Amino acid sequence: GAGATGAGATGEGAVAADSLGSSPGRVVNPIWIKKMHRAWQPLQHFMVNGPASVAFNAPEGILYVVSRDSLFSYALSSNKITPAAYNSGSQRIYNAYQSVYNARHREIYTFSLDLKKLAALSVDALTWNRLMDEPERSSGYGHFNKYLQGDSVLYTFNGYGFFLYRSDVYSTPVPLEPGNPIDSAGSTITPRYLAAAGADSTGLYIIGGYGNASGKQVLNPKNLYDLNYFDPRNGSFKKRFELEKDSEEFVFANSLVIRSDERAYFGLTFPKHKFNSELQMIRGSLDQPGF
Repeated sequence: GAGATGAGATGEGAVAADSLGSSPGRVVNPIWIKKMHRAWQPLQHFMVNGPASVAFNAPEGILYVVSRDSLFSYALSSNKITPAAYNSGSQRIYNAYQSVYNARHREIYTFSLDLKKLAALSVDALTWNRLMDEPERSSGYGHFNKYLQGDSVLYTFNGYGFFLYRSDVYSTPVPLEPGNPIDSAGSTITPRYLAAAGADSTGLYIIGGYGNASGKQVLNPKNLYDLNYFDPRNGSFKKRFELEKDSEEFVFANSLVIRSDERAYFGLTFPKHKFNSELQMIRGSLDQPGF
């Protein structure tokens, strides 16, 4: 019951004590609600051919998994996966590429860090506008961050490859069409990868990661815990603060969820230095360094 204490209150065991503690009940194969809110639950398992990229359709609650031959649509509300083969043939998806969903145009953009490799997939027609090439050295940086600003400009940040950490900023207008200019701008944040990025209505928050000021892996890289804000109106970064960390070292998964009305963010962290690690969700303030 709602007032259960004892073993059941911890989310384990087969005894559910009532709130008065006088009539404990025994349960068979219990599903403890408290444990479901504390531990990750496996929902689906499926296979794809080769590397995959993901994009999230927030208005409809659909996670897209982009593979070389098919688009997998995972509906969060129904826990159902719908695979669909491309009508335009296979696409060259590589580990260094990432994807983002444009709700206005109902397209998924798949691209490299420097945006020299990019293509658009129509989720309705299941056709790509072009066949991408294998990444060259300049396009081979992984674990970068991306930002689709106002359904009109696509940005990329940070990244790692070839023993180098990046802090470059690239952008291109959308819809993605051949011949669109691709520009690059400098950055004032420390070169890094394994950072998290999430947008509010006007700009992008970037937090944490792993890297160093030189961008060279051989020169003592470290975990980073700064929260920065990128304003696309003038292309500038502003550092907000450093996290007050008193726990094990950690880095971030790629996405940061921003709740502006709560002045809060939610992110996934994990210890990079452990081979077999676990994800931990944290909630932090956009104004204070505690979390």
